[in-house]
Amino acid sequence: MDDALQVFTDRQRDLLRVLGYLQLQHGSPGKAAAIFDALAATHPSDPLLALSHACALLRSGQSAEALAALDASGAQDFIGEHLTLAWLLRGQALSRLGRVAEAARAMRMFIRQRHADAAKA
Repeated sequence: MDDALQVFTDRQRDLLRVLGYLQLQHGSPGKAAAIFDALAATHPSDPLLALSHACALLRSGQSAEALAALDASGAQDFIGEHLTLAWLLRGQALSRLGRVAEAARAMRMFIRQRHADAAKA
């Protein structure tokens, strides 16, 4: 890991995650994206952070960046509900980028995964 990156303790990560979520819910998706970007950089194997980052980017109008964040996170390898949410976010990002056929495929995958998750419950 790059020495320039600060490694957060679990407590710091949890507090920053809550702060990012609050920023996202209260109309500051750009601030949330910055927080989740720092967390995702220092905790790249955390799927919830990756998805939160992509969601914040999407809500701040950065669809191409959201798609890139999903790709960089390895979202295609997520399992269960994380994979379901990854397909939803991917579909939304692709739709906003005007990539309609790819967006439709991603949304079909979202629906398929959601049904699979429901069948397991």
